[in-house]
Amino acid sequence: MKNVVYVYTTVIPPAGAGKWKAVMLAQSSRGRVLAEDVQCLAPALVAHPAPGSAASTAALVVMLQGLIAARRVRARNVVVFSDRPRALDALSGKGHIPAGAVGTYLQLRAMAHSFASVEFRYAPYPAMSDLPVMAAGG
Repeated sequence: MKNVVYVYTTVIPPAGAGKWKAVMLAQSSRGRVLAEDVQCLAPALVAHPAPGSAASTAALVVMLQGLIAARRVRARNVVVFSDRPRALDALSGKGHIPAGAVGTYLQLRAMAHSFASVEFRYAPYPAMSDLPVMAAGG
C-alpha cells in the first residue's frame, strides 16, 4: 500500500466515577502527525452491565473517530491500531458486539467502506506509549 495513514487508538478507563478517555493519533507513512485528539466519552456511550463491554464500546468509538480523522486528511489507505482485542474481534466477526454498540459498529463498518483499504490491527499498550501520556495532558 502506498501513502498509508496509521491511526493509533486507545481508551483509558475512568478513575473512580470519572469518564472514559478516548485517545487517537493519526500519522502519515512518513511519521508526520496528521491529527491527534483526546476526548472524554459521555457515560451513556459506554454504560454496559456486561464486564468488558464498556471498554469494547469505547474502543469502537475511538476507532470511528480515527477513521473520521483519516477521511478529513483525504486518506485512501488506512491502518487502525487498537489495544483492545475484544473490539477487534467484534469487527472481524469473531466476537460479540455489545447491544449498545451496534450503532457505532455499523457506522464504523460503513466508514471503512469509504476507503480504498482499511485494516484493523492489534497493537499492545507499549507500542502506543505516547497515547496515555497525551491522555494525561503531558
